[in-house]
Amino acid sequence: MIDKSCANSSARHLALTALATAVALCGAPGPAASAAVRTAIPAALHGGTGLPDPGTDPVFSSDGELSRKETYTYRPSKPGDHALPSGTFLLSYDVSQASRHPLKAQLVKARAELARSTGIALYLTGGTALNDTDLRAVQTAGNAESAGGLGLTNLNRLHIYNLRSLQGGTECTPDSGLACAGQIARGGRSPYLWYNGWWGSWVRHLVLDDLQDVKPGSFSNHNFASVSLKAARTVGAMAFGHGPYAKLSVLYLPSVTEIGANAFRRNQYLTKVNLPRVRTIDDFAFDDASRLRYFNAPELESIGRNGLNDSHVLEAVNLPKLRYMGINCFDLNGDAAAGTGVKVLRLPSLQTLDKNAIVHLASLKELYAPALTTAWHDSISGNASLESVYAPSLSKLGPRVFAQTPRLRALYLGQKPPAQDAAAFTGADPAKLTIYYTGDTSAWASFVPAGNPTIKLVKRNPDTAPSATPSAGPLPAQTSAPNPPATASPSPTSTPAPAGLPTGVTRSFRSLDTPPLFIQASGGFARLAAIREDDPAAARQRAGLRIVPGLADPKGYSFVGPDGRYLRHKNFRLRFDLRDGSSLFNKDATFYARPGSTAASVTLESFNYPNRVVVQRNRQLWLLPRQATAAFRAASSFQPVLPLR
Repeated sequence: MIDKSCANSSARHLALTALATAVALCGAPGPAASAAVRTAIPAALHGGTGLPDPGTDPVFSSDGELSRKETYTYRPSKPGDHALPSGTFLLSYDVSQASRHPLKAQLVKARAELARSTGIALYLTGGTALNDTDLRAVQTAGNAESAGGLGLTNLNRLHIYNLRSLQGGTECTPDSGLACAGQIARGGRSPYLWYNGWWGSWVRHLVLDDLQDVKPGSFSNHNFASVSLKAARTVGAMAFGHGPYAKLSVLYLPSVTEIGANAFRRNQYLTKVNLPRVRTIDDFAFDDASRLRYFNAPELESIGRNGLNDSHVLEAVNLPKLRYMGINCFDLNGDAAAGTGVKVLRLPSLQTLDKNAIVHLASLKELYAPALTTAWHDSISGNASLESVYAPSLSKLGPRVFAQTPRLRALYLGQKPPAQDAAAFTGADPAKLTIYYTGDTSAWASFVPAGNPTIKLVKRNPDTAPSATPSAGPLPAQTSAPNPPATASPSPTSTPAPAGLPTGVTRSFRSLDTPPLFIQASGGFARLAAIREDDPAAARQRAGLRIVPGLADPKGYSFVGPDGRYLRHKNFRLRFDLRDGSSLFNKDATFYARPGSTAASVTLESFNYPNRVVVQRNRQLWLLPRQATAAFRAASSFQPVLPLR
């Protein structure tokens, strides 16, 4: 059962506690190996190194809402300084005269004009804050008169400029004396229910771009569809929490560096979150964001308990600087049968995984965590599809770290055996799991996987010097691939020599720089997926591509899936579509085979973008500009093999 109670400690406190007590819980080495057990465990040289850096998911550079980043500087503004939607009523209001000329009186005076408007843009003068009475006038202006408003039910947008501070909410604890809409409040540090005057408000689109800080409970129980807060540096506890019916879909906070506990809890319509400067996220901050698909926080260092829990359809995260992940941070994600959910989790700076941090990710296949040193109990357990974990810096293991991971085949460790709890490997499958290490065999001679002593140990080649696989650069935003200029046709003098492929036959195309993965269709897109001999026949057939002469040039090649759809690129991503007979389709579906990084492999070069080749990124296939690096050549090389029957 997932702990859904309110958090008892902050993410920073959890991080310090985890680091301070690591030795106490994980410091004891595993039992010494007996000679009989050790001789039964092979230590032959493994033919490769560890897993390569999968790179950042291209969606974080190609999607404008996720790649957006700006620096906002406050300066006092006046009507006319902003481009506003049509139908916006502009009003300047001197807050220093509030006692003599309250805001509600001015709104009543402008009622006729407001009745023809869909939004209000309020420009403050004489101060940078609203008193409680004026704030209430704004909050209720668009409500029905029976609810204390002005009956301006056509209003839905509110812009307030030069507002630097705003009242927070009041917790509806049993001792607060607040009825809180007749609901029973939950006690504790950050209960769901706060009183702030925004409950049932007419505002659906809120712009407070000059607000410095969002105080605790400021907008909890809101019903916003969009929010703009360009200057805000902090978002307090429960600030936007408990908004299950709000249609807030895209969250972009360009200046925020800290997010408090429960800040966006139960915002169930969120699909994209872009936090370009956030460094800390406290407990339960994005818990139960059940429609969240993409989460971008490139500067994030610490995320607390249940931070992204219950994000069932989350597809990708970008957390390159994350060092600490709290209890139950990633839990309940994905549907393996439907092929949804995070499949590759890249955490290059992660050092500490708290208990149950990455669990029940149904589709997760690969965890890349080269800096991970401490994994607490059950921290990577219950991931039914997980196949490989790369953690060469791992030095401390709690109990049952890899329990209930029936497909886990490879754990890549480093030079020294980790200190381990007596039940560190309890629950892993010894028939499938192999631990690959890089150190001297003598250093590992006494290491026995605690709780599962028959797990195999195999020495592997040392890793190459740490360097991230070049990630995809920003992809051009366009709705369809344009026709290439006449001079852009492939030139034998400017491209690598061709590599021949047979036509009229079916082959499977295997990626070189990952475990054995094959090109196949998934939800209309081309992806890499594992295919095994014991898989159902239909699954094996999905990886078979019939090679035919190129639709746009018979000297090239086109590839047809088992259902008759062609491999083609669109918006620089590879997908499978039915042929529509157009010239553009024929060009998008034609590729030249160039020599790959090994003798038996090929690189597929686009017909209409001769400098772009097919490259895998996080098991997705993209058309990217050619790069002269070994990592890129490996990621763009595929070996045609006979399909599994």
